[in-house]
Amino acid sequence: MSSFDEDDSAGPPPPPPSRAPPTPQGSVSEEQEHAPTIPEEDEYEEDEKDFSSPPPPPPELMDTGVAMDEEDYNTDGGEIEVPIENTESTEKNDDSGNNGALMYGGIACCVIFILAIVLGVGYGTGSFGNSGEAAPAPAPGAAEPTAAPAPTDPDSPEVDTTTTDRADAFNTYLATVSFDPNALDDPTSAEWKTVRYMANSDPAMLDPTDTTFENQLRINQRYSLLLLYFGSDQDSWANQENWLNEDECTWYGISCGPPVATEGAGRRNLQAGDATVTVVNLEENGILGRFPPDLALLTELVTLNLSGNGFDGPLPSSLSTMVSLTELSLANNNFTGPLSDADFEPLTSLTTLDLSGNGFTGAIADSIYGLSSLQILVLDENSLTGAISTNVGNMASLTRFTDGDNALTG
Repeated sequence: MSSFDEDDSAGPPPPPPSRAPPTPQGSVSEEQEHAPTIPEEDEYEEDEKDFSSPPPPPPELMDTGVAMDEEDYNTDGGEIEVPIENTESTEKNDDSGNNGALMYGGIACCVIFILAIVLGVGYGTGSFGNSGEAAPAPAPGAAEPTAAPAPTDPDSPEVDTTTTDRADAFNTYLATVSFDPNALDDPTSAEWKTVRYMANSDPAMLDPTDTTFENQLRINQRYSLLLLYFGSDQDSWANQENWLNEDECTWYGISCGPPVATEGAGRRNLQAGDATVTVVNLEENGILGRFPPDLALLTELVTLNLSGNGFDGPLPSSLSTMVSLTELSLANNNFTGPLSDADFEPLTSLTTLDLSGNGFTGAIADSIYGLSSLQILVLDENSLTGAISTNVGNMASLTRFTDGDNALTG
């Protein structure tokens, strides 16, 4: 048994013998003095001969954390030589490695955090949504997502057709003045749509509960013009500049001025500075549709020129209430029906009447012969029949009368 085994219970091995102090001639540095003892080659050879495998280190050195090789110790004479490592350098290397690991770990965490935010925002806004996958069902009680509104034709205004208190108030008032009140309750009519535009979308936002004459006059004229607009194909209009803005007096073809000095209910309340619609001149503007009866709500209208458009159907009976008219030009449209059914007698201020280029039938209305102020009467290119009344001779102001391309006699 080796001396290492015999002395195992005797505690730690004795310290190595102290070294003799160096002589002056051959002084040894402090580093050399503490350098580990390196066994000679003969000792290695001798150890290899005596031991086929080195015995384990003593327990005192098992927990030191110092790695040992076969060359790091010998058991000759019970003396253990432990190699001295540069622990300071090792600690620095360990600290450097730890710091590097912490740095790379921190960078990785930052990258993961940023990616999580980007992905969260992307999926939250639908940017990364898959077009082939169905959208997840909303949670119970959650509001349904609102679909984006379909693009609209820039020439066709979007109208909120919701029935609101304002719409009911407009309906209540207009039913008292309209020439076709039943149409106000028909969801398919232009009247119904116009009322809801004025109640919900009109930038003018007139007050339907204001009962002053001036306010009601403004409601009347704006409603009648909007009805002309919504009762036609807006896309066919050649020019609709400024239409639907807050001031109808700036709309293309519309002119306003002081009220006409005509006797009548309420007109005494109009002042010279009040802006009322006096001219509607939309000649050859591509308007298709009917002549709305409530256009007659323009009680201060002096000139109405709708020639060269695509109006059709018979003339409305409400035309006879437009007593301020001095010029009525409806030439080159598609009006039809017996002309004798029209009542022109109340239009005593009329100086020009042009109904040429339409499809009127029957005899000339007797009421036309009673227009003493009429200067120009044009009835060409219709389907009129019968004899021209001798009363035409009583029209003292008449300077021009044409009736070509008809079947009239006399």
